Amino acid sequence: MQFEPTNIAFGRNETFGLRYGWIPKGYESYKKNPSIFNQESATVELGLGKNMVQSMRYWLNAYKLLEGERGLSSLADLLLDREKGLDPFLQDINTLWLLHWNLCTNPSNSTLYYWFFNHFRVTNFSKSSVTSSLLDWLNENSTKKVASKTIERDISLLLRTYSVQDLNEVKNLEEEIENPFGELRLIDKGIEFNYKSEYKQREGLNPHLLAYCIAEWIQPNAEEDILKENTQEASYPVSEIMNSDDKKISLTGIFRIDENSFYILLEEMCSIYSDTFNLSEAAGSKMLTFKGGVLSKYKFLEDYYQ
Repeated sequence: MQFEPTNIAFGRNETFGLRYGWIPKGYESYKKNPSIFNQESATVELGLGKNMVQSMRYWLNAYKLLEGERGLSSLADLLLDREKGLDPFLQDINTLWLLHWNLCTNPSNSTLYYWFFNHFRVTNFSKSSVTSSLLDWLNENSTKKVASKTIERDISLLLRTYSVQDLNEVKNLEEEIENPFGELRLIDKGIEFNYKSEYKQREGLNPHLLAYCIAEWIQPNAEEDILKENTQEASYPVSEIMNSDDKKISLTGIFRIDENSFYILLEEMCSIYSDTFNLSEAAGSKMLTFKGGVLSKYKFLEDYYQ
């Protein structure tokens, strides 16, 4: 979840965005055969071209469903198992929000998405202004160089992925129809190649999912239990949770949600999980307190889907 200047990734998607069917298909195929992406028969078994096969593998890693040589993540099994999974066919909008969260908190595999939703806080912009801002940020924060054409292609894909496109202007209609993340409406396409990404109330975003995200924010490297080694209370300024710095990610940035709507979600979360979280005010600053103990972050997801 923390950005490392020497560990960035651009251009690994083979120019293809994620398609709706790739996650369940990739999950099932990998579960049956963990070597699938390294075999020549993958194109036949997956029904994809060679570059698309590699793109599928990239996106499974970028969305933290596949963990490189470690194999499928525990979250992948929790969500996608055909018999016991919480949402194996991505039918719930909160599953899309969850995957979006994973992508934006994975700087080593999806640096552009991490940067755009955590650090690029401009609401009205053009593709060229995004490109210029990203290059400036990379020059200051990364030790690696990335080809400008690669960056431009990746930014074009990000804008297509999250904006609702006019189907009359879409060059690849099949790709647009198969793109699930336009449903989140995080980017609006304006006139003359301008875009808008407003901070506002977000449809479908749920306090259970917020609890899961905050659990990861509190202890990013915990596989299942938050604060497993610490049963004492711990308090955090809500401003730090909402806004990114060099070490933490930004919940309001990732979800493009305004502060008032965020506080409403936060209060709902604390009401549902009053034994775990408490919202208070000290010296004019809002504080979120984790009350200690061992709690599986996946319980928040299970509560929601059940």
